[in-house]
Amino acid sequence: MNQVLLSKKLVYFLVFYVLFCGFAIKNLNASKSILFVIDVVYIVLFLRGNFRIKAAGLRFPLFILCLILINALIGILLNDGIIGNFLWGIRNQYLSCVLLLASASFLCINDIKKIFKFFFYFQFLNLGCAIYQYTILGYWGDDNNGAFVNGGGQDIFCGILVTYYLYRYVRHECKLWQFIFILLSSLLIAAIEEEKFIFIETAFIFFYFFLTGKIGLRNVFIALVFFVIMFFSLGTLADIGGENSLEILTDKEAFMEYQENAYELPRIGSSEILEQMFFKEENQYYWGLGLGMCEESSTLDFINDDFYRRYGWLNYSWFTFHINFLQTGWVGIVLFLSFFVSILWSNIKNKKRAPQKLKYLYDVSNIIVILCVMTIWYNATLRSYNTLIPFFALSLGMIVSRWVKENSKNVPSSLQR
Repeated sequence: MNQVLLSKKLVYFLVFYVLFCGFAIKNLNASKSILFVIDVVYIVLFLRGNFRIKAAGLRFPLFILCLILINALIGILLNDGIIGNFLWGIRNQYLSCVLLLASASFLCINDIKKIFKFFFYFQFLNLGCAIYQYTILGYWGDDNNGAFVNGGGQDIFCGILVTYYLYRYVRHECKLWQFIFILLSSLLIAAIEEEKFIFIETAFIFFYFFLTGKIGLRNVFIALVFFVIMFFSLGTLADIGGENSLEILTDKEAFMEYQENAYELPRIGSSEILEQMFFKEENQYYWGLGLGMCEESSTLDFINDDFYRRYGWLNYSWFTFHINFLQTGWVGIVLFLSFFVSILWSNIKNKKRAPQKLKYLYDVSNIIVILCVMTIWYNATLRSYNTLIPFFALSLGMIVSRWVKENSKNVPSSLQR
């Protein structure tokens, strides 16, 4: 079998398998141990190598990723950390970057369409699971996650779908009912599961779209559809969760109170609390307590999770910022944010050279970059297996960049318009 084709099939497997695992764990009571298969495939993909770093515009993001790992190594050495914990921390926070490299290196434009077609049909199952859990099992809020294990996976999946199908509809590349279904199903899931971030990200997606797009009759129609569905979905949220749920999204004071009382630690402003509680040495402000030293591992005996056993009640592991800050300090946080900025920079730089009909994929990727940064403070989307789907979506612009460079002399004229 062609080596590139095998790597591409492994990427397909990862994307499809992680969604299957989420459905099976949440709805069929499957063991979470089935997720370890993903780690094995990550390692196989990495060892196979042959990544198209230059062609995909990955040099800058890969450079930042190397700095992140060097910084993490410094932190673990300064804290006399445990190598097993260090490797476990890499697995939980950074191993999914392998999928970004592989997607950008091996997928092509048609692969993007095929994977999103699968996502589209999976959304029917996702919505069905959310409705079943609400109506039959009586699950609501944090107990209801549709076809996902947690809200971190659900939130970004819906955001990615809304973004992609919005831009596809504008370009006359999907039907109206498909666009409406994705938007309506995502916001209904948000109401049923009380996933407020889906409302927030959807509003941002349309704001970005109207801010960067042209004024036209089709866009006016899209705006009308958006406001009607958003109004209906917010009403559903109020009916299911009460007026307090709605006020969090519509009242500034209620929203600030909501983020300040997020599971023991505030979503925004937790750094000062964590510094006072845990950073006893000056170097810990810069490099944290060591990558992997604050992780939970109830399944692996060789991982020291004493810190988590003692302080896990703070629920710091439920938020990417909290646990990243604890383990890698301010340098780690700045580098982590820089990684996403580097992807944004790469997209902006390479979009200029792309065929007109493919430029929208850079816009989709740019929106996902910003959504990912937003989730750093909101939940644990960018942790462990939750990261797989968004990292695939982040690669869209890079896939186009590589495809253009590899086919610069044979780009069809139909794509240039």
